[in-house]
Amino acid sequence: MGGKLTREEVTQMVSNYVNAVRENGFDVVSAVLFGSRARGRELVSSDVDLLLVLSNCSYGFIERIEALSKFWRHELSLEVFPYTKDEVMRLFERGSITLYDSLEHGVIIYDDGFFSSLRRLFAELVEKGVIRKGPDGWWMFPEPDTIHIQG
Repeated sequence: MGGKLTREEVTQMVSNYVNAVRENGFDVVSAVLFGSRARGRELVSSDVDLLLVLSNCSYGFIERIEALSKFWRHELSLEVFPYTKDEVMRLFERGSITLYDSLEHGVIIYDDGFFSSLRRLFAELVEKGVIRKGPDGWWMFPEPDTIHIQG
């Protein structure tokens, strides 16, 4: 694979991957490309960072990664972060660099509305200063028990 891929090419690769995952019985709620490839700062060798939100899953986290990785059929390395909706909500309330970066810069590949709704809430909380970045540019996590989301 020579040269740098465009974001559109990577997005199509990820979209094909998400379709394969869904066709194999995983109930995908949202799929979001994040990291350097979403921000347009990737190197030729950069991996593909993908937040994958599942409705639910009986596999443990590591088992999910192993099960989902077999559907990726490209030379680029895939770094998949497969969380259930409940896990995403807990990460949102506690603070997660992966999730917050996905909400800030992520490119939505597939969404049933869950991620878009969470992104709107995230933007509101950033605007209010509940979620913010420190002077070094890293996310500062909210104080415990300041964010409560009704499920």
